[in-house]
Amino acid sequence: MFKKNPFTLLLLVLFAMLVLFTGCGAKEKKPWDEVSSYVCYYGPFNRDMKEFDVAILEAANLSKSEIKELNNAGVYTIAYLSVGEEKGLNIGDGKGPGGFASYYFADGEGKPVQNANWGSYYTNAADPLWHERVIQTAKEIIDKGCDGLFLDTIDTVDRYPETFDGMIELIKKLHETYPEVKLVANRGFSVLSAIAPYISGVMYESFTSAYDFLNKDYAKQLPSQIQTSGNLGAYTINMARKINDFKVFALDYALPESKDDIQYYYDRAWEYDFIPYVSTILLDNVYVHDITPQSERGIKKDVGENAVWIDDPKMPPPNTDPGNFALACNGAAVLVDSFFPGYAPRPLNDGYLNDRRLDWTKIAWASAENNRDHWVVIDFGEEKEISQIKIYWALDANKFWASQNFSIQIPENDDWVDIKTITNNPQGEELTSINLDEKIKTRQIRVFQSKGNGPEPRPNLMWIAEIEVY
Repeated sequence: MFKKNPFTLLLLVLFAMLVLFTGCGAKEKKPWDEVSSYVCYYGPFNRDMKEFDVAILEAANLSKSEIKELNNAGVYTIAYLSVGEEKGLNIGDGKGPGGFASYYFADGEGKPVQNANWGSYYTNAADPLWHERVIQTAKEIIDKGCDGLFLDTIDTVDRYPETFDGMIELIKKLHETYPEVKLVANRGFSVLSAIAPYISGVMYESFTSAYDFLNKDYAKQLPSQIQTSGNLGAYTINMARKINDFKVFALDYALPESKDDIQYYYDRAWEYDFIPYVSTILLDNVYVHDITPQSERGIKKDVGENAVWIDDPKMPPPNTDPGNFALACNGAAVLVDSFFPGYAPRPLNDGYLNDRRLDWTKIAWASAENNRDHWVVIDFGEEKEISQIKIYWALDANKFWASQNFSIQIPENDDWVDIKTITNNPQGEELTSINLDEKIKTRQIRVFQSKGNGPEPRPNLMWIAEIEVY
C-alpha cells in the first residue's frame, strides 16, 4: 500500500493554491499603449478571440468564466455599453412618452423615437435617470470581470444637440466612478475634445467602408466620403491624441471573400496610426485576417507639419509666415469644442484664408449649432510671447459670419482667464484684429464664445476660417 508523505502533501496543497490564485498559464497583458490588434465580436464565446490584444464584446453573451479565460490569455476585455440608445423599452419612472421612462424622446405621436436601422430607442443623456441606469449597467459588466467599456451611440448628441453637455457629464461620471476601467468611445467626434481626458480609446466605425442598410450591400466609401473621413480621422482624432494619447480602433465592414477591400481597409487604417479590424455588419463571427502591410505604418498621417491639405497644383501656396505662431506648419495644434457635420478644425490654422476656390470643407471650421459655449484652443507647442490675434470669419453666401461677442483667454491655475473681451463685434466684416494691452507669455490661447453670442442670424454657431497669432 502506498504511504503518503506529509511533506509531499504540503507541496501539492501549496501548488494548488498557487494555481488557484495566479491562474494556470495566465498570460500577462501588454501595456495598453502597446496593443496592436483587436476584434469586435458580439456572439458567444469563440476561442479565436484569444488571437488579439483587445476584444470588444457583448458581455451578456459570455459567462464570467469565459471572460476570465480571455483575461488569462492576455486579452483586454472591453464590453459593449450603449450610452445614447436603449435596445428595448423600459417603464422606469413612467413619466416619458407612451408611459415609459422619462429619458426617451417623443415622436409626433407621443411614442419613444426609434432608430430605424437597429430598432433601438434614442435616450436623453442629460436625464439623471438615464445616468443611473447606465452606471448600474456598467457595474454589472465590470463585476463580470471586464477590463473596460465600449461606449456606443454617443453620436445621439448630433441628433439631439440639447444632450451634448449631458453626454459629456455621463462619460465623465463613468470615468470617475470606475477610474481603473478603460473607456473606449465609438465615434463621438463632436464631443471628442471634451471627453478626451476620460477615455482610453476611440473606435472609428466605418472609417473607409460603407454599408447600405436598405439594400444590405457592402462597398468602399466614395472619394468625397474618404476625404471627410480623413479630415475627421487624421486631424480631429490625432489632434486630440496630442492631449491624451488614446488608442484608435478602425472598424470597417466587408464580406470575408473581399480580400482586396480588406487589404485596403487595413492599409488605410495603418497609415493613420489606427488599429484595424474588418468584419461583417452583424459582428457575429471572428475573422483572423492574414494581412501583409502595403503601407507605412504608424505615422499619424496629416498631423501638424506633415499635413497635406491642399493638393490642387493650381492653388497658390499657403501663408507660411514664421511669425504666425498659430500655423500648423509652425508646429501649432488646434482643439475645438465641437463641429458642424462635414466640418473639421484643420482649416483654422492651415494658412489659407477665405479663398473662394476652396471647397466649403476646406475653407473654414464651424461648431455644432446648439445653445452652449463654443471655443477654439490654439496650442503653440511651447511658450510664446504674443501681442496680436487675428480672426478671419467664415465666408458663406457672400457674407462673413462674425461672432457678436467673444473673449481671448489664456490658461491659469487649471482654468481659463480673459485677457481681452470683444463686445458688439461688427457684423459682416471678414477680419477682427485684436491688439493686447501688453505682451503675454503663454503656450495656449482660447477664443471663447459663450452660448448665444454667434453671428446675428445664427447665434448658436461659431464659424471661423483662420486664426493668426503674432
